[in-house]
Amino acid sequence: MKNPNLNSRIMGRPFLAALLSTALAATALAQTTDLRTLTERAEKGDVKSQLALGVAYYLGQGTLQHFPDAAKWFRRAAEAGDALAQKNLATMYQNGQGVKADLNEAGRWYRKAAEQGNAQAQNELGWMLATGQGAPENHAEAIQWFRKSAEQNFTVAQKNLAVLLLRAPGGEPNYPEAAKWLTKAAEAGNAQAQNELGVLYANGRGVKQDAAEAAKWFKAAAEQGDTTASRNLALLMRGGQGVAKNDAEAFKLLKSSADKGDTQALYHLGQAYFNGNGVEKNEAEALKYYRRAAEAGEVNAMNELGWIYENGRGVPPNPTEAVKWYQTAADKGHVPAQFNLGVLHASGKGVKKDEAVALKWFKKAAAAGNVRAMAEVGRLHMIGAGGVPKDRDEAAKWLTAAAEAGADFAMDNLGVLLADDKANAKPDYIEAYKWFNVSAALGNTNAVRNRDAVAARLKTDDLNEAQRRAKDFYEKKIVPLLAPSSSAPAPASTPAVSAPQPAAATGDKKAAQPKKK
Repeated sequence: MKNPNLNSRIMGRPFLAALLSTALAATALAQTTDLRTLTERAEKGDVKSQLALGVAYYLGQGTLQHFPDAAKWFRRAAEAGDALAQKNLATMYQNGQGVKADLNEAGRWYRKAAEQGNAQAQNELGWMLATGQGAPENHAEAIQWFRKSAEQNFTVAQKNLAVLLLRAPGGEPNYPEAAKWLTKAAEAGNAQAQNELGVLYANGRGVKQDAAEAAKWFKAAAEQGDTTASRNLALLMRGGQGVAKNDAEAFKLLKSSADKGDTQALYHLGQAYFNGNGVEKNEAEALKYYRRAAEAGEVNAMNELGWIYENGRGVPPNPTEAVKWYQTAADKGHVPAQFNLGVLHASGKGVKKDEAVALKWFKKAAAAGNVRAMAEVGRLHMIGAGGVPKDRDEAAKWLTAAAEAGADFAMDNLGVLLADDKANAKPDYIEAYKWFNVSAALGNTNAVRNRDAVAARLKTDDLNEAQRRAKDFYEKKIVPLLAPSSSAPAPASTPAVSAPQPAAATGDKKAAQPKKK
């Protein structure tokens, strides 16, 4: 899922939708009343006539379309306490139609209508509170208003409530309740809710993990033109999860989404060309799509471009260009790129060698959970290279974290650190053997030599204890990591909370491998 940042999505022309229910009543009134009579009644204070007259001027029914007059009559009815007029006037302030745009004034009128129970105004007030537009940002109150609207079966509010429950700014996501509201909105046909519900099923959050159910909802949303859902369905097709594997159809879906402006689809098209998924392998074409996605701000594509230029795939190697793209993605918080940038600074590839700068980027990535970055932070503190202070405790902390997460090269280095009689008042050969043994079992040939060297220093009982520890760790931590994953890929969510809907939201597999020293 995406992070808690709330993004608005303006859908269509909200005010026309806002007037729909009112317009029906106004049209019926206009059919039996001419504009002059309607105006006379409105001037005398008849609220229904004021509301109908506002609709007539807004839609241009029986008179010229004129937003200022529409706003004038909505205001008269709104000041008399009519909830629909209050909502419509709020929307005019929001859109700057007939009045100067003023989100604070829009929020004031939405609140008046919402307090009278108008479901659409409740949703829009919730949106303003969720985004801090027209009202001070207050997610707890936003949830309250979304819930009031959702309980009146206003579909967009059901979706918005669910999305805010998932984003959980400042708290834990409430997956079960979010799934409940998404199901209601999805069954009512809301495409964004269908995509979000698919994401929950794909990841088993709030519902039992079910790739087939995820694919069903992605397909439903995709058929309504939701590009994010099309992309998510394509990713399931590519992996054959919940739907028959079909690389060619997945490619078509990605192409369709990309043609509609989906930058993440551009990135996945680059992957398809690079790996030959559903299309003939073409690294030069992959580069084009990665570049288009990167230039549109897609950080995964920036990282891929860095890797391509670093390794010369489809283009001559260009370490300087690699640094540029890694840097751009790293500055945006992309963790694999932060690690890759650290590797280049540590090696002096495409940039002046500087272990201190490398350490800065490794620490950023390590703090975000990147295991190889943890190993590199530990390694640099272990050897104390290039301005990085040698720090046995700091090295042990980071190497242990990486080793416990399954990094064989960190296990090997941790074993070296523990067995070093210069770094330790009393070397721990038993624990060192444990780490060498597990690392060796994972294929690290250097660890095989280290394991055998340390074994020669251990008494029989100590060697038995070391092997017991190694086996215990391997079975509890490593075996589960080696088990094949049955989970579906993590599909993308739609933008968070929608804009008002008046009446009627890569892995680092290609990152450079850290060197073992």
